[in-house]
Amino acid sequence: MSKIIQARMEEIIDHISYEIDNSGFAKKLGAGITVTGGGALLKHIRQLVSYKTSLDVNIGYPSRCLLIENPEINLPMYSTSIGLLLNGYHS
Repeated sequence: MSKIIQARMEEIIDHISYEIDNSGFAKKLGAGITVTGGGALLKHIRQLVSYKTSLDVNIGYPSRCLLIENPEINLPMYSTSIGLLLNGYHS
């Protein structure tokens, strides 16, 4: 099963890399890529994304945007939801 997951992740990352290259933003990503969501919890995902894209890779944790430290919600799988909530709050 891990080979299947790795193959799908490589396909997804290849598509992301292709879109970055074709968008003209590759040279504008000085800080690299931030991976969020449940996929960010996959073992060695940082290394795989970095290898496939030749960019620095960070894992996004919600605590970077929150003033409270709650280990139950400070997981990458909640980053997108919390980011959307904060964006809606500030809009």
